[in-house]
Amino acid sequence: LSPQAARRQALRKRLNAEARAMARISHPNVLRIYDIASEGDRHYVVMELVEGGSLMDWLKKRGPMPPDLACRLMVQVLSALAAAHAVGIIHRDIKPQNILLDRRGAALLADFGIALLAEDEMRSTRTGIAMGSFAYMAPEQRIDARSVGPAADLYAVATSLYFLLTEANPVDLFTAGQDSPRWKGLPPVLKRILRRATAHEPADRFHNARAFAEALLEAVEEVGSTPLAGHTPSNLLDPR
Repeated sequence: LSPQAARRQALRKRLNAEARAMARISHPNVLRIYDIASEGDRHYVVMELVEGGSLMDWLKKRGPMPPDLACRLMVQVLSALAAAHAVGIIHRDIKPQNILLDRRGAALLADFGIALLAEDEMRSTRTGIAMGSFAYMAPEQRIDARSVGPAADLYAVATSLYFLLTEANPVDLFTAGQDSPRWKGLPPVLKRILRRATAHEPADRFHNARAFAEALLEAVEEVGSTPLAGHTPSNLLDPR
């Protein structure tokens, strides 16, 4: 935090909360935290160095992602979320900007800054306050971020996957019916998966991150490696 930001107690708490949340999760697809400390008016977290940029950076360089690659990366994110959910942490801000790529092309989930620690009695989110990024946010999170469960993260993974595939705005995807033009061009298997994962009611989505991941792994064999918009696939970490 900059010295100015460090004077704000809410920002110091958020920095500490992010570090504590990430440190509680031991998983190869979660960005590693090495230390959290303060020195005078400097408050900082030491994290793993990741040089591949975010999934949003990838899209800006190359356009829509090949379906098989997008699905495999989201499976890694879901694996990370399964570990987070197992220790009572809801991320609440899954989006392409918060998913990084290491040199091997593996996905790393980052930015637990607004994560909800289910067992934290001192959490400061007030009932009725929405937190997160609106376009990727589950409908129930818009009403009350404090009460959301794992299903809200699964919704955000689905909207992120939709954006990776189409570069179309995923906002209010839960309103898109069976014949909505928003699904145009998607492989039928991914349309079925995304419609289920973005259902309005949390109970109608996948039961957990593992079930969602298994559905995507089964779909990988069907979807192929040609981007939906006809872009030529590039090497994952090609800097050009």
